[in-house]
Amino acid sequence: MKIKIFAFVILLLNVSLAQTNTFDFDFDLADFRFDNSSQRVEIYYSVSSKNFTKSFTQDKNFFLTRIDLNIYNAQKDSLIFSQPYVIRYEIDKEVDSYFVGLLNFRAGNGKYVLKLILSDYLDSTKTQEINKKFEINCNTENPSLSGIILGSKIGEPAENDIFTRNGMSIIPNARSIIYENMPLGFYYAELYNLQKSKDTLRFTARIKNPYDVEIFHKDKFIFTTEKAIVQVGSFKLKDLVSGKYRLYLELYDKNDSLLTRRTKDFFYASSVTSDSTLNLSNLYLKQDYVTSEFAIMSEGECDEMFRISRYLASPNEEKIYPKLINVNQKREWLFLFWRKRDKNFDTPENEYLAEYKERAEFVDSKYREYQTRGTETDRGRVYLVYGKPTKIEMVQNDYYKKPYHTWEYDGIEGGVYFIFGDINSLGQYQLLHSTKQGEKHDPNWIDRLKIR
Repeated sequence: MKIKIFAFVILLLNVSLAQTNTFDFDFDLADFRFDNSSQRVEIYYSVSSKNFTKSFTQDKNFFLTRIDLNIYNAQKDSLIFSQPYVIRYEIDKEVDSYFVGLLNFRAGNGKYVLKLILSDYLDSTKTQEINKKFEINCNTENPSLSGIILGSKIGEPAENDIFTRNGMSIIPNARSIIYENMPLGFYYAELYNLQKSKDTLRFTARIKNPYDVEIFHKDKFIFTTEKAIVQVGSFKLKDLVSGKYRLYLELYDKNDSLLTRRTKDFFYASSVTSDSTLNLSNLYLKQDYVTSEFAIMSEGECDEMFRISRYLASPNEEKIYPKLINVNQKREWLFLFWRKRDKNFDTPENEYLAEYKERAEFVDSKYREYQTRGTETDRGRVYLVYGKPTKIEMVQNDYYKKPYHTWEYDGIEGGVYFIFGDINSLGQYQLLHSTKQGEKHDPNWIDRLKIR
């Protein structure tokens, strides 16, 4: 059984990650036809700069990592290849980044165990290990499928792009997480031995949710005399529960008999959940949750956070939270709710959450009405959702009208306004009218303010 290492290269992507006590390190595999007796196995890995010992010079900021690649024969439980790599990563001094890399090797038919060990080259006491089982089956007689690349981006390749395949740049999603606010998920695969079939074939891509229910399906009919072709596709997931999903790529003959199938599991991170737990099985998402403020909240604190957050919730989200039965469910739900709304993944902090909490504190002190907390009032809700108005005009002493306030927002929809009126003369300002889409609209609002 022969193993041959081809190449090792790295690509830097600047993405901020939250601080944790362990390395952010994960990888994924895909195998492709090399020759009649072997496959080229590609390892896509990601490693974060956080928690490494940093070195800062006048010209460069960097850290050093060691990656040990070990390949075992699973049937004989024997090590058949071992190779260490020491890589220097240049980094931003202020922002943690993660790096996506590629490692290729060639393997024949058999069952294997791949072990990657990551350690801090400047502090060998820091180390982390990940293992993965895989099997190589070189099918040269019948139509077959390669492994699947789950991609985070597909586009035109740049110069010296290490992820270029068949004229496309395919950035692998080595972490296998798809967030709800990501535009699309992508897949790439290769079909082999198509010349063996003289009939039209059907290529199918489908996705099943954690309950084994199909939620995505796309068919494509293929007739070709080529030995191999490429299949690239995209999918968009929305308003689904968080959990592990499975992508199926399949090839059928003209009689709808399955010829070959490959699958790829990934984690979908959403603010929507109906499970007793969210099953945060991915290392990165779990670490971010454990180190977040939500992981240590009491149940009362969770309920208070939802109370002020509910104005941002979709109707489906607003229905789900009251059904959560314990504090762990509430903590995880809130974590994913605000993770989805993080507007800047290039920084460790969720700035929008921090700003929203500051708004809530201000609103409770500024817009309290009798025994009603500021965040429960109409003015408080509008301030929470849209922020500080561009202009506030208060009419308090009109002989013919009850007191009312006009809030203007120049930066929303080309300019909108809200009218709040104290129609009961109790110092309680109700929203009477707004030009903002989706808000209360009453062109006759002024009639409600007339003193009769």
